[in-house]
Amino acid sequence: MRRSFALLTTLLAAAGCAGHAAAPASGSAPTTSPRPAATAADPTALRYSANAGRYRLEQTMHIAQDVMGNVTEIDASTTMLISTAVAAAEAGNLAAVFTVDSVSVTSSMPGAADAAAGSRGKTWRSVITPLGRSVAFTPPDTAVVTGQTGELFREFLPVIPASLAPGSTWVDTVRATPNQPGLTIRSQSIRQHQVMGWEVHDGTRAVKIATTSAITISGEGESQGQQLQMGGTGTSVAERFISAAGVFLAGTMRDSTNLNVSVVSAGIDIPVRQVRRSTITRLP
Repeated sequence: MRRSFALLTTLLAAAGCAGHAAAPASGSAPTTSPRPAATAADPTALRYSANAGRYRLEQTMHIAQDVMGNVTEIDASTTMLISTAVAAAEAGNLAAVFTVDSVSVTSSMPGAADAAAGSRGKTWRSVITPLGRSVAFTPPDTAVVTGQTGELFREFLPVIPASLAPGSTWVDTVRATPNQPGLTIRSQSIRQHQVMGWEVHDGTRAVKIATTSAITISGEGESQGQQLQMGGTGTSVAERFISAAGVFLAGTMRDSTNLNVSVVSAGIDIPVRQVRRSTITRLP
């Protein structure tokens, strides 16, 4: 049974990713609350532009799982360098390409570094509207890589609202089904976004968009011969910056999930808590 419990860390990492990046399923129109007016130089509308660049992703994750009073804690840190290219596409859309140039992982979970290495050199392709809404998404033809990394690129570029009036808010719902062999995992996030206004970020004038999310996760399947069921909830907060030239500059995200994983054949419930912090920075 111990061997099966160790595998929970992999599927939980995938479940946690699921709450943050997926094509919007539904949304409501922005509303506006009183905020200080933008300066005359700040645009009131924004679109993504064609550009190319590199980003650094830094992520830390802590997982604690309680098996009949025995608590196992796992820590991991990831650094990834990503090349991106955004170009004009048909019907007024944009084609975005994301390639993992390098990835390094330090983790107390055996095999984590080898699993992450599978994403090195892989390319994800996306078609988006000028406001960043997903039209199509094509991962590399590698199931394991898709499950562990693909959700990051599905909505790497944050959605831009039609109006950038400071204080504008809108809500959308996103769903994801990250790929894990033998397991079906479902995640839904109800996200509340707000335009915080314009500020200088790393020397560049940029609009700041803040997002809070309420996450629900469920799933079932088989892992190493054990029937598993899971369910839980989580929350996340994110801040992202987009320049006046229509270039994504940076983002931070913090999320926390509380899950219960049931090993059906053993009649055991395993509470699991996961906390993750991520930072994305555009390199000079």
